[in-house]
Amino acid sequence: MGSKIFIPGPYLRSSKAINNRENVVSPSQKKYCEQNGYPLSFLPNLGANFLEGSIPERICNCTGLLNLGIDNNNLSGAIPSDIGRLDNLQVFTGYRNNLVGSIPVSIGTLGALQVLDLSTNHLSGVLPPEIGNLSNLETLQLLENQLHGKIPPELGLCRKLTTLNLYGNQLSSTIPSSLFQLKSLIHLGISENELSGTIPFEVGSLRSLQALTLQLNKFTGQIPSSITNLTNLTYLSMDFNFFTGDIPSNIGSLYRLKNLTLNNNLLQGSIPSSISNCTRLLSDLGLGNNRFAGPIPHAISKLESLLYLTLHGNLFNGSIPTSMGHLSRLATLDLSHNHLVGSIPGPLGKLEMVQIVDMSNNNLSGSIPATLQRCKNLFNIDLSVNQLSGTIPEKAFAGMDVLTSLNLSRNNLGGRLPGSLAIMKNLSSLDLSQNKFKGMIPESYANISTLRHLNLSFNQLEGHPSNILLDGDWEAHVSDFGTARILGVHLQDGSSVCSSSAFEGTIGYLAPVISGYNMITYIE
Repeated sequence: MGSKIFIPGPYLRSSKAINNRENVVSPSQKKYCEQNGYPLSFLPNLGANFLEGSIPERICNCTGLLNLGIDNNNLSGAIPSDIGRLDNLQVFTGYRNNLVGSIPVSIGTLGALQVLDLSTNHLSGVLPPEIGNLSNLETLQLLENQLHGKIPPELGLCRKLTTLNLYGNQLSSTIPSSLFQLKSLIHLGISENELSGTIPFEVGSLRSLQALTLQLNKFTGQIPSSITNLTNLTYLSMDFNFFTGDIPSNIGSLYRLKNLTLNNNLLQGSIPSSISNCTRLLSDLGLGNNRFAGPIPHAISKLESLLYLTLHGNLFNGSIPTSMGHLSRLATLDLSHNHLVGSIPGPLGKLEMVQIVDMSNNNLSGSIPATLQRCKNLFNIDLSVNQLSGTIPEKAFAGMDVLTSLNLSRNNLGGRLPGSLAIMKNLSSLDLSQNKFKGMIPESYANISTLRHLNLSFNQLEGHPSNILLDGDWEAHVSDFGTARILGVHLQDGSSVCSSSAFEGTIGYLAPVISGYNMITYIE
């Protein structure tokens, strides 16, 4: 059970700091402890404890307080309405509590305040415009609350602000033009709100800005070309809005960028070749679910620090550049749901660090390159819904010990099923359906003890009369493989079980080797 805040009156009158990071002990505090037989450890260390209850109103009598740190506790209730009496307060951190109610208007009288962080609480109401009176404020963090209404234009009066984070609220205005007067701003986070309107051209005046997060709002219009003036920018996220038009052609001017994510908008055109100027630092490039078209530019292959490349859900055409094999640090490659043609380049086998490859829903043809065997860190491969042909190379997936999901469905692959797939120790999902595979299911597949999902339907696999499936009444039937299903019972805790009561579906064929599985929750 947590404790409540209790500080004796004499301490309150002399206190300079209540904080767990800078325990400033004044002579008067030390004398008070000595006179009353208290150890110095009695002095409050309030951050990162298990304090409960509310912030006591009497703390507002501590007018000499410079630093109030009550973060990372279980405090509830409202912020005292007379908090403005602490006119010497320079730092107030109350983040990660359960504080409720509105931000007191009196907070605007804390003229000495430099840091205000009330993030991750349950504060509601509007942002008081009186915050604009805090001329010494350098950090304002109110993220992850339930604040609504507009961003007050008065914030533009806090000219010393370097960090302004308001994300994760319910703010619903446009961006006030006064914010672009904050020339010292380094971090501006207003994502995950209900903000609308366009991004003003004046955003380019924030030359000190290093991080700009606008995702998950309702912004419209084009990305202003002036954004490329922000040459100190390292993080730019504009996902999940309604931006239209092209990416500014000189986006490469942002050569310090480490993150550029524009997923889930209405953007169009091609990827500017100038992006190759972001060679050394860019690690996350997300352009998925837009309307980009044209070929994937070779310039992307020059982004040697790239870890995540997501181009899915666009209109890209042409072939996959063979030069993408140079992206040696790549962990995720998602080119799915485009109009890409040609074969899968063999040099992609050089991506030894890659973990996820998704090229599904394109028009790729040719065979699966055996060079994929070098990608030993892969745990998810999806090449489904293409026009791939030939057999599955025996060596292509050999040695992929961490592979958990392999989807080659809805292609033109043929031949016999390779027994080498059985040596994958962690495979939980295997989908080879809607191809042209022939012959028997290899007996070695019975050794894949981790398998949860197996789909071999709509092929030309053969069976014989000794292969049976029991229906819901435990009657034996013989049929063609491809219609049988064993459905897992999904429990409330998210786990699955497979038992006799879970056998349902149409009558189908179950090979004897498969019937030995005690872990499979789905077979088709």
